[in-house]
Amino acid sequence: PLFYKGRFYVLNSDRRVMVCVEPATGNIVWRGELPGRTKYEASPTAGDGKIYLMNMAGDVVVLGTGDAFEVLHTASMGD
Repeated sequence: PLFYKGRFYVLNSDRRVMVCVEPATGNIVWRGELPGRTKYEASPTAGDGKIYLMNMAGDVVVLGTGDAFEVLHTASMGD
């Protein structure tokens, strides 16, 4: 999992789902399905108020860190 700006971001790579959790309460803030059909195995990383993920096909997904699941951008980096 990733801890960023007071929240945990947990990746379920088998289902391609990202979950944002409030650590003090354990409540789920949001849950969202990541785009594509390829598995995400690399650890998520964060910076500049965004979360970055890359799947096994080299596709990069940029997520927002707000109170709702939001895909800000996707880009294919290739194999």
